[in-house]
Amino acid sequence: MKKLHILALAIAAALASTFAVAQTATPATGVRAAPRIDANGDGVIDRAEAAKAPRLAAKFDQLDVNKDGKLTASERPQRAHGKRGGGRGGDRMQALDSDKDGRISRTEANAGNAGFAARFSEMDANKDGYLDRTDRELRMSRERAAFFTGADANRDGKLSRDEYAVEQGARGAERREQFAQRVEAAGKTPKARRVPTEAEQLQRAGKAFDRMDANKDGTVTRAEFDAAKPMHGGKGTHPRKR
Repeated sequence: MKKLHILALAIAAALASTFAVAQTATPATGVRAAPRIDANGDGVIDRAEAAKAPRLAAKFDQLDVNKDGKLTASERPQRAHGKRGGGRGGDRMQALDSDKDGRISRTEANAGNAGFAARFSEMDANKDGYLDRTDRELRMSRERAAFFTGADANRDGKLSRDEYAVEQGARGAERREQFAQRVEAAGKTPKARRVPTEAEQLQRAGKAFDRMDANKDGTVTRAEFDAAKPMHGGKGTHPRKR
């Protein structure tokens, strides 16, 4: 952990000079932003809002599992990396879902990869005996809360640019170390991976911070942090293990 703290301090020191002036991104000329379907921002999509997306409207009744006239996050179709199904991870989950009910039971998990089965209890965030989108969203929410708390070094309820970069840098280093340990434990030879340079890490952290800092006051509140969901709420927002 001493190495991680040294890395964190180095990142903070470099960041103070590298990002003295905040940069804001502006949309490219001629590029139109995608319309927001959830117009009132209440977290659900009603039939009127769905009408703005013909494909979604056509499947509204099918997706509305509880027939309440609204589509919650767990009912809406999700996309990851520009493809349906969540990429390779989504494909693996679908393969395990033998009865095609949209969730993974412990029996289905046990029939798959041994490592996945061993992590079942940890992944089952709501402890209902199944793995589905609700568990993933709950885990992400908890991880984001832990990240914010860990990053808020002075406990003032908001993140400075340095605080965010320190937590981000330490998290990235730990994730690489944990990956190497898992590969070694499995008796495999780790593939050569390019580690981002310190400058690249600082640049990425700075861009993410600027996206979150909605009012451009140089700090990120918890509300701004949750609203922006940097890096899809997954990468870049995992808490450090202390």
